[in-house]
Amino acid sequence: MNQNGKGCRWIYVMPILYVVSAYLVLAIPFFKIPTFLPEILFGMLLLFGSMNLVVVLTVGSMATRIQILNCARIVKYGLIPFFVIGAGLVVLSFLLIFIPVPITIFMAPALALTLCVVGWFILVLGAPYSMAYIVRACKERVNSGVLSVFAGIFQFFFVMDVIFVIILACKDRIYRRKTGQL
Repeated sequence: MNQNGKGCRWIYVMPILYVVSAYLVLAIPFFKIPTFLPEILFGMLLLFGSMNLVVVLTVGSMATRIQILNCARIVKYGLIPFFVIGAGLVVLSFLLIFIPVPITIFMAPALALTLCVVGWFILVLGAPYSMAYIVRACKERVNSGVLSVFAGIFQFFFVMDVIFVIILACKDRIYRRKTGQL
């Protein structure tokens, strides 16, 4: 943490840019855009996802535990509608199997698998803030080692990552009430 005890206020910029870039990638099929723009949008998503890791590794020590938790919450809560839409697209692609056209029988599972893989990479690229919070909270004795290990493992599974961020946020709030930091 820095000298004045307030942390690093601009740390919230990167998670917001990451969430916005994920939604921009989701919007690609709905707009008539030049052929090079989808690659640029995917590149932005990868860039902002990688920058999340860089920000956590470089600026994470200046930020407070609460700021890192808020960044994790921005990413996880902000991407909930994105993953709901993605899950709907996966279900829709599996329903295409039942259309009596031979090409859909083979293309639908490939499309569903591709959507799942892309979604998982987006999930992984958003995990640095929650992993940084888990490590920091364990070092500061906010969370137990067992909870930290389970939360760290489940940051790489759909739905469970959000559930564990909610659990960690509630546990942190209880800890701050007990210690008078709220």
